[in-house]
Amino acid sequence: MRRSVALPFLVLTLLTLGAGRAAADPVTSPHAEPFDVVCGGQIYTVVTSGSAAHVLGSPAMLIPATFEEVVTSIDPATGGEVTETFAFGVGRGHRIGQQAGLTTCTFTESFLDDAGNPVTIEGTVQLFVTPRGR
Repeated sequence: MRRSVALPFLVLTLLTLGAGRAAADPVTSPHAEPFDVVCGGQIYTVVTSGSAAHVLGSPAMLIPATFEEVVTSIDPATGGEVTETFAFGVGRGHRIGQQAGLTTCTFTESFLDDAGNPVTIEGTVQLFVTPRGR
């Protein structure tokens, strides 16, 4: 599987799949890779612990509700630019009464794929910041 196709699922996994509260110490995990998320002008540096992202240097967690990302890469066979969009709802139900607590956040990551071609991921996630009031 090409890295540009696998990466959206990696990012989704990092932001959404199940693990519990702050999961021991996500920073020391061999797969932990800090990245920045911008939420309403506030920058959080986070690592993921499965179902949430742990804010470094804080007890705060970012709990996603919806997720969308656009991945731009180069097709190694044609040399042409490829843009793929992925959108997901996270969890079940509608979190009735909590919609006002959602915050919209963005992130951007760039790197070179295995062939040395640039890959850019731009994402938007609606989430809750816990504990409340952060």
